[in-house]
Amino acid sequence: MKKFVLSILSALFLTTSIITGGASAASNDTGRDQALQTANAYFQDIIKSSADGQMGIPLKSFTIVATDSSNEDDIKLSVQLTYDEFGTLPVAPYSVVKKDGKYSVKHDIITFNSDPKSSEYGTVKVGNAVNNQQKAGMSINSDISGSFYSSIVNGTPAAGSYLTTYFSGQSFTNTQTNITINGWQTKNSGTDIISLAYGIAAKLSGGNFNNLSTSSFFDGDIPSSGTWLSAYLSGVTTGSDRCIFVSNRSYSRANVSGNAYQ
Repeated sequence: MKKFVLSILSALFLTTSIITGGASAASNDTGRDQALQTANAYFQDIIKSSADGQMGIPLKSFTIVATDSSNEDDIKLSVQLTYDEFGTLPVAPYSVVKKDGKYSVKHDIITFNSDPKSSEYGTVKVGNAVNNQQKAGMSINSDISGSFYSSIVNGTPAAGSYLTTYFSGQSFTNTQTNITINGWQTKNSGTDIISLAYGIAAKLSGGNFNNLSTSSFFDGDIPSSGTWLSAYLSGVTTGSDRCIFVSNRSYSRANVSGNAYQ
């Protein structure tokens, strides 16, 4: 795999600490050490619970490489995560926040970009994403078992304004590197013309995603009654725990549905 170029860490780390795998944090009573203990337990739990592969690509190990404890109520960590199949991914930012005297790891969806064709290859993003876990059922046209995606229920449009939606409730295995997503898109609300891109991601345990390939953007309504859009994706690494995602670069929200072919 090509070496990633890290582009996310912009904070100045005031103190540095390394915790690898199951190592315990120091036992003194500072907020920083309590936060490290909380984070250590959090990642160890993901390693244990994801080992059977039921939560996505299993997490194998982690390393907390730096901390910023300038705000004891919101301690920033930079963490390297190592997963089955993908190995060690770029350093990702986490926050450990204190509420009612107790620390907990704040989880926003973290997205890694492993698509070498993307201008954002090697980057790490936090937030601006939602995890759609609903089961969409099976399309009679679906060529890859489990690849059918749909979000047309009132109140839960698939593509929110300037958000990426991951359809993790429908995961599948691809045996070929070239995949075509066929589907339709229509505006749900808003005044802008919808503009959506479609892609394949790997579902990582712990609620994160690794983007493998993304299409160009499709603008405007493409109704189910007409000719469906066809998003051709190449270079998708083969494997399991794959899911379809939709990225919206407009303020209007959209309903979408479709399936994948290889």
